[in-house]
Amino acid sequence: ALEYNPNDWMVYNFNGFYYYIYSKQDQDYVKAINNLKKAININHGRELPGLLNSLGVVYSLMAGFPEEGEKFFSQALTLNGDSAEYFNTLGLIESNFNGFDKSIEYYTRAIKIDSTEGEFVDLGIAYTYSGRYKESLKYINKYAEWLKENHIVSEGKSHRIAYAYYKNGNKKEADYWFNEQKRYCEESINNKRFSGQISLTSYYDLACVYAFRGEKQKAYENLKVLGQLKIFPKWWLDLIKRDPLLENLRGEPEFQTIVDDMD
Repeated sequence: ALEYNPNDWMVYNFNGFYYYIYSKQDQDYVKAINNLKKAININHGRELPGLLNSLGVVYSLMAGFPEEGEKFFSQALTLNGDSAEYFNTLGLIESNFNGFDKSIEYYTRAIKIDSTEGEFVDLGIAYTYSGRYKESLKYINKYAEWLKENHIVSEGKSHRIAYAYYKNGNKKEADYWFNEQKRYCEESINNKRFSGQISLTSYYDLACVYAFRGEKQKAYENLKVLGQLKIFPKWWLDLIKRDPLLENLRGEPEFQTIVDDMD
């Protein structure tokens, strides 16, 4: 495509996505950043805020430079005025790198601007992981009800919902959502969906379910599949080191070896 049109921003955009998310073996964050910057230099139209957000994601969540990423999120906000998206993104970065108190603040500000049900889950999860279990339930309940009513699969968050219910003493509801996550992951792997074949997040989420339920061998089997990835995003490296769903494995030599191989 570039041979025919070397100034096609879409090609550089797709190249950027390829290098940071669509390839297990060719992941290269430097190439991803360079391609996205080329797309941004060419396109100054309505797609520009989205391109800036993509570049911010690569810098912050993938490469581990949240301060640099925030510069691009701020530029996108200036252009599109979408403050709900902006605060949600800052909440995601804070929860991955700095802690949950600040992320709760950002998620709360986002919801005050745009209170669609699908946005509640991240705030609920942040409350859960900060140890404020009862406060998390208000948002987890809303999100769980919304999923059921609309027959929507939560993909990588059902086990997070389950954990919130477990910490609030609702074991029956926790089992339901753990089983939902297990079912989704197994389908994704068997049907070779993106999360089961390229990003491999289904293997990680499945390992979390098994680890929490004490099925350690199955958890390790799924975690070892992640060794197929060439590099690991910074957010994932940080998550595996403190994920409460993996607490049953933490401290064991086999688990530490897996973490060391990722780092």
